[in-house]
Amino acid sequence: MFDELALLSRSPHPTWQVEVVAPAPGDSEELVDHARDAHLAAEDWTRSIRMLCPACSQGRPDDHDHHTARDEPWDENRVFGAAGAAEQLLDVLIAWAADAPGRSYSPLEQVL
Repeated sequence: MFDELALLSRSPHPTWQVEVVAPAPGDSEELVDHARDAHLAAEDWTRSIRMLCPACSQGRPDDHDHHTARDEPWDENRVFGAAGAAEQLLDVLIAWAADAPGRSYSPLEQVL
């Protein structure tokens, strides 16, 4: 993000963050699919959010490259963003975790 953000309109659905253990990339994709099937939204923030240095975030980039999660080998510890009612998201997480060994999740944390 850069210096300013503006809220265009507030969603009727709260935004949550949840840490999950997804042993393989397919596990992460399946969590997104489970949420979609429940008419909710989920996104693997570990993959999609990129941190920038202060110079780049202020529009003063120089000759350097930012490390991204896509450059690294798979890390099963993931951070997801999700939107919807907590009870519905918890149902999605329970079903997703039960579908394959090694999957787990932390409590939901409301962020917006």
